Amino acid sequence: MKKKYFLGLILLIAIIIFMKSLYSPNAFAKPDVLNGTYNCDELNFSSISFDEKDQLYYYYNHLEKEKSDTDLVSKGSYKKVGKGLYSIESSNIIPEQVIICSDNSFTMLINDTKYNFL
Repeated sequence: MKKKYFLGLILLIAIIIFMKSLYSPNAFAKPDVLNGTYNCDELNFSSISFDEKDQLYYYYNHLEKEKSDTDLVSKGSYKKVGKGLYSIESSNIIPEQVIICSDNSFTMLINDTKYNFL
């Protein structure tokens, strides 16, 4: 009888260890990769999109659409220089800079002002 309980306990412990290994805390960590669209925290009408394949970025100001047929304000290239570090090439309103992508967010200088993108 004790042998049966002992085997059951061992099996239960093995199942718990297996389940914990499937759902590690790092499984849900946000990557430090610039890819996709980020919205500006301070300017609700601005966003920037990064195309990882072509290494291009597109800065949109959605209020500009009233003035022209597109809301694309600036376009440029970028490259990865380290883990979570990206070099942004300069364009008409975005100066050349290195940004740090951490927890899927970053701070960028636009028109001499720093903005947070999430």
